[in-house]
Amino acid sequence: MASSSSRSSSRSRQASRCSSTSRLDLASEVGIGGGGGGGGWVHDALKEFRRLCSRLRPRRTQRVDQMVVRILKEKGQWPRCFEPVIGSVPGVAVGDEFFYRMELLLVGLHRPPENGIDYQAGSGIATSIVASGGYSDICNLSGDILTYIGSGGCDGRRKRKASDQKLEKGNMALTRSMTAKTPVRVIYGLRNLKESVASVFVYDGLYFVENYRRVRGGNGCYVLEFQLRRKPGQPRCWRLEARLQ
Repeated sequence: MASSSSRSSSRSRQASRCSSTSRLDLASEVGIGGGGGGGGWVHDALKEFRRLCSRLRPRRTQRVDQMVVRILKEKGQWPRCFEPVIGSVPGVAVGDEFFYRMELLLVGLHRPPENGIDYQAGSGIATSIVASGGYSDICNLSGDILTYIGSGGCDGRRKRKASDQKLEKGNMALTRSMTAKTPVRVIYGLRNLKESVASVFVYDGLYFVENYRRVRGGNGCYVLEFQLRRKPGQPRCWRLEARLQ
């Protein structure tokens, strides 16, 4: 039987590995070879993830992606303990499409499986948002402006008593990004007419939070309305614009 000191040493080594995990180390975490430079492992990771999803999909109708995550976790092939980066993610380009919410986590674009705002625990600065509401109402593609409704309260995504949105958690993180003038990754979640949830996610690049205001929503609750502007010089996401028109 291992001594208490050896067990403590083992735990310390594990904690050290976990705390030092970075985005560039995730290739080894998911058990995938390095691939090409600049994040080439991302494409291999997605290929394996989608292969497993396609095998399970004929037998399952809901959240196949979460089942695959459980399988990969059991095999020790799922990324662990990384802080989201601010700005671009290596290996991910504007216009890249993802078919499952968990794919966003796998490549490091957006970690929460449900929440629309991701942020760093240490700095409290927002790193990414998933916009999956009424796109024609919130996005002005010609002017590169996105009006994003904050999270919580009466956002309509959960069956609970309506309430005002509060300036906390992800909403507060967006205001910190505005103050720090740091970019936020924007991913659009698009629905098919037959789908109740987003069926494809499209990465549209980096935006900056310009301002926000508190407005009354359709059911009488107050919501936080954030205005973001797309960073100049990025390639146009023509596939996304075609989908939104």
